[in-house]
Parts: sequence; structure tokens; C-alpha cells
Amino acid sequence: MDNWLVKARKASGLTAERCAEVLGCPCADYLHLERHPGDITLNELHALRREFNAEARRIVWGWLREFEAQ
Repeated sequence: MDNWLVKARKASGLTAERCAEVLGCPCADYLHLERHPGDITLNELHALRREFNAEARRIVWGWLREFEAQ
């Protein structure tokens, strides 16, 4: 099952290679983030957000809302 980062990338029609390019890192490093999305920095998330479409942004915000106090 895909995690929120993979879902967001796919919803935007982006490749892992394009996301790596946006982040300025090797594809292997980006794929590490997809396997361990908790390792993503806010700066990396902000850079990807610029590439994500509206559906992908909804996926990301859904994940971030999990941090709201209950």
C-alpha cells in the first residue's frame, strides 16, 4: 500500500526522477524518502508542494492534519 508521499507523487503524475530533480538529489535519495516519508524535511516538502497538483496537496494536508491535537 502506498504511503502519503507516493500517493501525492502519483496523483500529480510525477516520476520519482522528477521529484529527485526538484529536490536536487539523486533518485536513490528521493526513493529513500518514499520508503521513509517521516524523514522528509519541511524544506523538501515545500519544494515538492510547488510541483504537486491540487489532489496531491490535499493528500499532503491530510497527512499533516494527523498531527493536530485531539
